[in-house]
Amino acid sequence: MIKRFALLFSSVIFFLLLVLFLEAGTRILKPEINFQDTERSLLRDNAYGDTYGWKPNATGICFGKRVYTDEFGFRKMTSPQNYKESWLILGDSVTFGVGVETKDTYAQLLQDDHPEIRAWNTAVIGYNARNYRDVLYHLTQGQQGITNLKRVLLFFCLNDVDLGQALGKDLDYQPGQNGYAETLLSFLRRNSKFYMLLKNTVSDRSKFYFNHDYQFYTGGSGNFLETMSIYDEMNRYLQSRNIELTVVILPYEYQLRTKEEKNLLPQKLLTAYFKEKGIQYIDAYDYFARSGGDAKEDYLYADFGHFSKKGHRAVFNLLKERLDVLASTASSSNNEPSPAR
Repeated sequence: MIKRFALLFSSVIFFLLLVLFLEAGTRILKPEINFQDTERSLLRDNAYGDTYGWKPNATGICFGKRVYTDEFGFRKMTSPQNYKESWLILGDSVTFGVGVETKDTYAQLLQDDHPEIRAWNTAVIGYNARNYRDVLYHLTQGQQGITNLKRVLLFFCLNDVDLGQALGKDLDYQPGQNGYAETLLSFLRRNSKFYMLLKNTVSDRSKFYFNHDYQFYTGGSGNFLETMSIYDEMNRYLQSRNIELTVVILPYEYQLRTKEEKNLLPQKLLTAYFKEKGIQYIDAYDYFARSGGDAKEDYLYADFGHFSKKGHRAVFNLLKERLDVLASTASSSNNEPSPAR
């Protein structure tokens, strides 16, 4: 009995030492691997009607970075105290800027480039089209300090049409989600780079996420149709208030890596709908595709759609190039859609 206990004890110690060795080796050899998951204490339910959001004046860890929220429950940015107009930014974890410092996000870079405006980054992990609508309606009712709103920038991630979040994405917040398995996986995503390396070595996670989200663009998906109707509704609502809406369609890493025409079906469907409904848009795929280099460098480690510091800079450069052109084109063509490829 004592020998068996000693053998079991020594086996456990060996296993723990092996895990520590592998973890230390991964951190040394692969420092670019970022942690994932988000501390649930940062989030609150029913922040905008049925939609959850960030807690005001909170701090916590999100994708390995400490993040801060302001008094309104938005990601805390360096913003001007005096400004002529407001720009509202809608998006999910990609636009929130998980895994990168606030100063390196395209939202902050856009703010820095336009000191005359106040950019409000309302993006939250896991958001979809329904959430964007809830946030928009809430913040255009004279609440939370959003005054003199002139422009809304909606950053469209291809999984925004996943209205039910059926995949249970390992980065998205789902109110009420709990359980031992989720607790363990959350711990590993937040603390183990070896786990992240192992997970992405045995499977192409970027391809997996793309293939999952691609299904929402085939066969007349009800989710796609509902999402498009929501955007049409939002656009008409904003037009009635003389507020300009621009949808920025963000590409997936797998699309840029493969550069296969068949993988661009989501962008083709989206741009066709936006043209039909007169919704101003920017399609970022061609801009990234023309930049050359390794597409993976524009994204976090083995990530399907969250941008690295380099990727955020590229999105900002695209916005800097296109926004003024779009505005002038729209005003000279009676608000017809102005595509940017």
